[in-house]
Amino acid sequence: MRKESEAKAVRAHSKLCEAWHAAQLHERSDQLNDIRSQRISDIMRRLTEIGWGEEVEPLLSRGGDEWDDFEHHKLVRQSKKLTEYGWNGIKDKLVEFLSECKNLQRLMKE
Repeated sequence: MRKESEAKAVRAHSKLCEAWHAAQLHERSDQLNDIRSQRISDIMRRLTEIGWGEEVEPLLSRGGDEWDDFEHHKLVRQSKKLTEYGWNGIKDKLVEFLSECKNLQRLMKE
């Protein structure tokens, strides 16, 4: 009888631990998504500051493939805060990417 009671207590504690762990994973996932969203916003703001606002704005409003490509770009979709040092490291590559998108859009219109 005592062993059954101990086993029941262990199972109950195990369920509580599993629920706690799932909550921790969910919370961490939310934190990482928030960081990614903030990084995208920071990148968009900085691109606008350097004169790429006209190219960036349609990506936001239109969504679709171009936005998905941009949003999922390996330099954009990172779960780390964008620093000045980090921005200087990715700026030229993102401008090149946007340039290619702009050229593709121009070719599709023609």
